[in-house]
Amino acid sequence: MGEDSEEEAESDDEWDYLHVQLTQTALLRKPLAASDCSPLSRVPALRVLRHISSYLVRKKGAHTGSTALFTSYHSSFNSDSHHALAIKVSNVVFMYPQSSCCCTITCCSLWMLCMQILNVIVFVFFFGTNVYSSLGGPSTGYYSQKETYITPAPETFWIWTVINFLFLGFVVFQFLESGTKASIDVIGWRFAAIGVLQSIWVHLSVGHHYILAFVFSLLVASVVSHVYWDLVASSLRSKTELLLVHLPFSLLHAYLVFLLMLSAFTAFGVDKADHKAGPITQALVIVALLLLASTGIGYTLHSDQGDVAGAIVIAIELAGVFARQTDPESIHWVALASFVATACFASVRGGRIRLMDSERAPLIA
Repeated sequence: MGEDSEEEAESDDEWDYLHVQLTQTALLRKPLAASDCSPLSRVPALRVLRHISSYLVRKKGAHTGSTALFTSYHSSFNSDSHHALAIKVSNVVFMYPQSSCCCTITCCSLWMLCMQILNVIVFVFFFGTNVYSSLGGPSTGYYSQKETYITPAPETFWIWTVINFLFLGFVVFQFLESGTKASIDVIGWRFAAIGVLQSIWVHLSVGHHYILAFVFSLLVASVVSHVYWDLVASSLRSKTELLLVHLPFSLLHAYLVFLLMLSAFTAFGVDKADHKAGPITQALVIVALLLLASTGIGYTLHSDQGDVAGAIVIAIELAGVFARQTDPESIHWVALASFVATACFASVRGGRIRLMDSERAPLIA
């Protein structure tokens, strides 16, 4: 009898701790997984309760979530004390469907709505700067910068327009249930940060503050790289997500690789209008072109699927340098060779991916 009361007291103490943690648990946007359904004695209490809160948010209702939650945990408990604790967990979910659970769901929905509205505002007021800069004519945006020996043909800046039209689809896609995970859970606030930093970068470039513009280009590239690799690591859920989420960030990541080079030469290089390309300038430009070509090839090889879109962007920019920089001839022909190498790898890799997809397809539908 003493042992029973002692065990009950211990279980009550454990439950009191779990209950306090339940009321203080922050939102954890990770769905309940089967691997997490292990005995409570081997799982930290706070982690268990975070999954409880997250599971309820995913199910959009306390009663629906609590039934499945109780079933999954009940099947994994090995002792009566854990079973009793599971019942208490299930009971508290039923007892407070309109308070803690609904409060959690409301907070999550409000946070998601705020992020979605912020993304819309940033797209309209900040990403529009890039469209204006790419289509506004010779006196605006990137055309108004000093010309370097790695500046491409003006038409290549239309890549901004393609990226921004895809981001328009991204802004719409985030309001759909299938787009919430990638746009809110994976990317989150960083989309807005990219828009603001890019706008500052463009305005500094237009104002001929080239060194400050280079600093902000580094900041933009770091944020975009963070998002890019998070998307690479995340699971792709649909072709729509591939087109409206993964593709624009792949294009943007590759384009920023080139723009970093261009921004560096703009900030620290010579002005083509005032200076001939000396041996040092030619050597630096050639090295930059070879680095861009190796980066484009690296896009096609960094995983099983590769990133053909990124390689195509690099190839277009190299073709733009070839078309624009006809003098000196060393830069002109190295740009052509770099373009050919990158384009060949992109086309071969793209064909191989299509072949692998067809090989995986069933012979009989």
